[in-house]
Amino acid sequence: SPINYAATGTRSNWSGGIDTDWFKSDNWGGCPVPNCTKDAIIPGGIVNQPSVVSLVASCKSIVINPGATLTLNPGATLAVCENFTNYGSFTAAPTSIVLFSNAAVNQNIDGNLLAPNAFGNLTVTKTGGQVSILQNAEARGNFSVTNNTSVFTMNGKNLKVGGNFNNVGNFIHSTGVLEF
Repeated sequence: SPINYAATGTRSNWSGGIDTDWFKSDNWGGCPVPNCTKDAIIPGGIVNQPSVVSLVASCKSIVINPGATLTLNPGATLAVCENFTNYGSFTAAPTSIVLFSNAAVNQNIDGNLLAPNAFGNLTVTKTGGQVSILQNAEARGNFSVTNNTSVFTMNGKNLKVGGNFNNVGNFIHSTGVLEF
Protein backbone atom coordinates (compact mmCIF):
# COMPACT_ATOMS: atom_id res chain seq x y z
CA SER A 1 0.00 0.00 0.00
CA PRO A 2 1.15 3.60 -0.54
CA ILE A 3 3.09 5.35 2.17
CA ASN A 4 1.84 8.81 3.02
CA TYR A 5 4.08 11.11 4.95
CA ALA A 6 4.21 14.74 5.83
CA ALA A 7 7.48 16.61 5.60
CA THR A 8 8.62 17.71 9.02
CA GLY A 9 11.24 20.13 10.20
CA THR A 10 11.51 23.83 10.34
CA ARG A 11 13.56 24.55 7.23
CA SER A 12 13.72 23.93 3.53
CA ASN A 13 17.06 23.77 1.72
CA TRP A 14 17.26 25.07 -1.84
CA SER A 15 18.38 22.42 -4.35
CA GLY A 16 17.45 24.10 -7.66
CA GLY A 17 16.35 20.68 -8.86
CA ILE A 18 14.30 21.94 -11.81
CA ASP A 19 14.96 25.62 -12.44
CA THR A 20 15.15 28.93 -10.52
CA ASP A 21 11.45 29.22 -9.51
CA TRP A 22 11.10 29.83 -5.75
CA PHE A 23 7.54 28.47 -5.75
CA LYS A 24 8.29 24.90 -7.01
CA SER A 25 8.76 22.35 -4.22
CA ASP A 26 11.11 20.27 -6.42
CA ASN A 27 13.53 23.19 -6.24
CA TRP A 28 13.47 22.76 -2.45
CA GLY A 29 14.48 19.10 -2.68
CA GLY A 30 10.83 18.02 -2.76
CA CYS A 31 10.22 19.66 0.62
CA PRO A 32 7.57 22.30 1.19
CA VAL A 33 8.23 25.75 -0.22
CA PRO A 34 9.26 28.02 2.68
CA ASN A 35 6.58 29.97 4.52
CA CYS A 36 6.33 31.73 7.88
CA THR A 37 6.90 28.41 9.66
CA LYS A 38 9.86 27.22 7.51
CA ASP A 39 13.30 28.77 7.11
CA ALA A 40 14.78 29.14 3.63
CA ILE A 41 18.41 28.03 3.41
CA ILE A 42 20.18 28.81 0.12
CA PRO A 43 23.54 27.07 -0.28
CA GLY A 44 26.32 28.12 -2.63
CA GLY A 45 27.51 25.99 -5.51
CA ILE A 46 24.04 25.25 -6.93
CA VAL A 47 23.64 25.96 -10.66
CA ASN A 48 19.98 27.05 -10.44
CA GLN A 49 19.86 29.81 -7.82
CA PRO A 50 16.41 30.97 -6.61
CA SER A 51 14.45 33.80 -8.12
CA VAL A 52 11.16 35.32 -7.02
CA VAL A 53 9.69 36.48 -10.32
CA SER A 54 6.44 37.96 -9.04
CA LEU A 55 3.90 37.53 -6.28
CA VAL A 56 4.77 37.25 -2.60
CA ALA A 57 7.22 34.66 -1.35
CA SER A 58 7.55 34.14 2.38
CA CYS A 59 9.85 32.43 4.82
CA LYS A 60 10.46 32.22 8.54
CA SER A 61 14.14 33.18 8.36
CA ILE A 62 16.33 33.24 5.29
CA VAL A 63 20.05 32.53 5.05
CA ILE A 64 21.82 33.22 1.76
CA ASN A 65 25.13 31.38 2.17
CA PRO A 66 28.50 32.28 0.58
CA GLY A 67 28.43 31.52 -3.16
CA ALA A 68 24.60 31.65 -3.24
CA THR A 69 22.38 34.27 -4.89
CA LEU A 70 18.76 35.25 -4.30
CA THR A 71 17.07 37.40 -6.96
CA LEU A 72 13.90 39.45 -6.39
CA ASN A 73 12.52 40.58 -9.76
CA PRO A 74 10.51 43.77 -10.36
CA GLY A 75 7.28 43.77 -8.36
CA ALA A 76 8.25 40.73 -6.27
CA THR A 77 7.93 40.72 -2.48
CA LEU A 78 9.74 38.60 0.08
CA ALA A 79 7.90 38.53 3.41
CA VAL A 80 10.39 37.60 6.14
CA CYS A 81 8.70 36.44 9.33
CA GLU A 82 11.90 36.32 11.43
CA ASN A 83 15.49 37.05 10.30
CA PHE A 84 17.17 38.00 7.01
CA THR A 85 20.85 37.02 6.71
CA ASN A 86 22.91 37.45 3.55
CA TYR A 87 26.45 36.05 3.34
CA GLY A 88 26.19 35.61 -0.44
CA SER A 89 24.61 37.78 -3.13
CA PHE A 90 21.22 39.46 -3.00
CA THR A 91 19.95 40.98 -6.25
CA ALA A 92 16.85 43.08 -5.66
CA ALA A 93 15.11 44.98 -8.46
CA PRO A 94 14.31 48.62 -7.62
CA THR A 95 10.57 47.85 -7.36
CA SER A 96 10.95 44.70 -5.25
CA ILE A 97 10.09 44.71 -1.54
CA VAL A 98 11.43 42.92 1.50
CA LEU A 99 8.69 43.05 4.11
CA PHE A 100 9.03 42.54 7.88
CA SER A 101 5.59 42.20 9.47
CA ASN A 102 5.61 39.43 12.10
CA ALA A 103 4.18 40.98 15.26
CA ALA A 104 5.22 38.14 17.55
CA VAL A 105 9.01 38.37 17.37
CA ASN A 106 12.05 40.62 17.25
CA GLN A 107 13.63 40.38 13.81
CA ASN A 108 17.23 40.93 12.66
CA ILE A 109 18.77 41.96 9.35
CA ASP A 110 22.39 40.87 9.02
CA GLY A 111 25.20 40.20 6.53
CA ASN A 112 26.10 41.83 3.20
CA LEU A 113 23.52 44.59 2.91
CA LEU A 114 25.25 47.33 0.91
CA ALA A 115 25.36 47.71 -2.90
CA PRO A 116 25.43 45.52 -4.89
CA ASN A 117 23.47 43.57 -2.22
CA ALA A 118 21.11 46.42 -1.31
CA PHE A 119 17.38 46.06 -0.80
CA GLY A 120 15.05 47.42 -3.48
CA ASN A 121 12.47 48.67 -0.98
CA LEU A 122 12.41 47.82 2.72
CA THR A 123 9.10 47.88 4.63
CA VAL A 124 8.47 47.37 8.36
CA THR A 125 4.85 46.96 9.43
CA LYS A 126 4.60 45.32 12.87
CA THR A 127 2.21 45.35 15.80
CA GLY A 128 4.82 44.15 18.31
CA GLY A 129 8.51 43.40 18.56
CA GLN A 130 11.12 45.27 16.55
CA VAL A 131 13.33 44.98 13.48
CA SER A 132 17.06 45.64 13.99
CA ILE A 133 19.91 46.00 11.50
CA LEU A 134 23.13 44.36 12.68
CA GLN A 135 25.30 45.64 9.77
CA ASN A 136 25.30 48.80 7.67
CA ALA A 137 22.47 48.53 5.13
CA GLU A 138 21.10 50.17 2.00
CA ALA A 139 17.68 50.44 0.36
CA ARG A 140 17.97 51.68 -3.24
CA GLY A 141 14.30 52.59 -3.20
CA ASN A 142 11.99 53.45 -0.33
CA PHE A 143 12.32 52.67 3.35
CA SER A 144 9.00 52.60 5.24
CA VAL A 145 7.97 52.09 8.86
CA THR A 146 4.26 51.99 8.17
CA ASN A 147 2.33 52.07 11.44
CA ASN A 148 2.68 53.53 14.93
CA THR A 149 3.34 50.13 16.52
CA SER A 150 6.30 49.35 14.24
CA VAL A 151 9.80 49.69 15.69
CA PHE A 152 13.01 49.79 13.63
CA THR A 153 16.37 50.16 15.35
CA MET A 154 19.73 50.83 13.70
CA ASN A 155 21.90 49.59 16.61
CA GLY A 156 24.55 52.19 15.83
CA LYS A 157 24.76 51.08 12.17
CA ASN A 158 24.29 53.19 9.06
CA LEU A 159 21.29 53.06 6.72
CA LYS A 160 21.40 54.57 3.24
CA VAL A 161 18.04 55.25 1.55
CA GLY A 162 17.93 56.04 -2.17
CA GLY A 163 14.21 56.80 -2.37
CA ASN A 164 11.65 58.08 0.11
CA PHE A 165 11.92 57.69 3.87
CA ASN A 166 8.47 57.13 5.39
CA ASN A 167 8.24 56.84 9.17
CA VAL A 168 4.86 56.57 10.84
CA GLY A 169 6.27 54.36 13.61
CA ASN A 170 9.31 54.31 15.83
CA PHE A 171 12.65 54.73 14.06
CA ILE A 172 15.53 54.47 16.54
CA HIS A 173 18.83 55.50 15.00
CA SER A 174 20.86 55.59 18.27
CA THR A 175 24.38 56.50 17.11
CA GLY A 176 23.80 55.27 13.54
CA VAL A 177 23.69 57.51 10.49
CA LEU A 178 20.68 57.79 8.19
CA GLU A 179 21.87 58.85 4.74
CA PHE A 180 19.79 60.00 1.77
